[in-house]
Amino acid sequence: MERETFTDERKSIIGGSHPIVTLGITVVSGSGILKAGTVLGKVSATGKYAPYVKTNTDGSEDAKCILAADIDATAGDINASAYFHGEFRKSALTGIDTEGEAMLNEKLIFIKEEV
Repeated sequence: MERETFTDERKSIIGGSHPIVTLGITVVSGSGILKAGTVLGKVSATGKYAPYVKTNTDGSEDAKCILAADIDATAGDINASAYFHGEFRKSALTGIDTEGEAMLNEKLIFIKEEV
């Protein structure tokens, strides 16, 4: 099995040597310009992803994955890649909070503090 090679942008998010699982997703229109490392939730009504916000009530209040590359979902839905398993640097994540971190850890997405 060949290990994936990561760009510098993606290397800055990866926080360890744990295997990485990346899957294709759709980010919902109106989400704006999102940076790699943005924590995402899944909108229940559409199955599309949006930035995780713990006070939302549309499904995106449940942190599900981490965006793998910068995108612009301002004017339309965007097909993108997201991490669904691995170790990631907390300082490289956008939108992470204590609750979101706990949700990701339950899904085997491990958030690491820098040492």
